[in-house]
Amino acid sequence: MRSLRLSQKQLQQIIDAVADAYPDEACGLIGGIETKAIEIIPVENISETPHIEFVMHPQQQMIALRQFEARNIEWLAVYHSHPDGQPRPSLQDIRDATLNMPQIVQLIVGYAKHRPKLQAWHIHNG
Repeated sequence: MRSLRLSQKQLQQIIDAVADAYPDEACGLIGGIETKAIEIIPVENISETPHIEFVMHPQQQMIALRQFEARNIEWLAVYHSHPDGQPRPSLQDIRDATLNMPQIVQLIVGYAKHRPKLQAWHIHNG
């Protein structure tokens, strides 16, 4: 199981993206080496219901992954927020992660009452 290490500056970058997106869900990618995050790239949420789910803009996601490749870093994690909820995976989060990215860390930012709480998850086989 892969872990994820973020600097205080990187954590703040994610929290700022979550605050800026509120009341919608923020999302983005985290790239790095082994367990250490090196680059955080926000990606536009194009969901038709962005306040309750996220769908990453496909072209922005591909550009971010190419940036990771160009820098010789791995795709380590996806981050997204639950604007008025807790940092626990929803049923949709579990389905998406199991189908699309079981090896990727899922970093969820709960933003209930504008107080960020972060938890990282490995979602494998539901």
